[in-house]
Amino acid sequence: IKDFGADDEYPDGIREEITRHARSGVPPRVELLQQDLDVEELVALYRSADVLVHPYRGEGFAMPVLEAMACGLPVIVTGGGPTDEFCPPEAGWKIDSHRLQVSSLELQKFCPASQCWVLNPDHDHLVRLLREAHQDREGRLSRGRAARSASERLSWDAVAEMYSERITDLAD
Repeated sequence: IKDFGADDEYPDGIREEITRHARSGVPPRVELLQQDLDVEELVALYRSADVLVHPYRGEGFAMPVLEAMACGLPVIVTGGGPTDEFCPPEAGWKIDSHRLQVSSLELQKFCPASQCWVLNPDHDHLVRLLREAHQDREGRLSRGRAARSASERLSWDAVAEMYSERITDLAD
């Protein structure tokens, strides 16, 4: 598990629970990575995995999902969020989800202008997808190839070209 944000963005996470499990030696074996990784280390981590599992509740874009796809890694992501825009069905698995209203008290320091919600990924469906991915090596490889292909349309060069075209259109 690559931890992120437990000291800042997500202070109410489950780091302690994961740490206890990782130290216990009880299956499933878990290694918790808390340090920042440079680009080469991050690429090596993605390429050492069988699948990226990213069951988000709230996400702006999900750059780690696109990074994993660019490394040829299939993904398991929450359906209904931003990954729907760049992660086609053949590149991974979508976790069923539903909108869950969030009270302003839960947002702590944030003051929303309207009612807020998050996507709540279905736990049981996630478990089924994890088992499916684990049991289907050929499916993982096929989805990984599709993920790599899908990621190419959002490479830095491709996005820069889209911005350039749009700016030119606006200027005209």
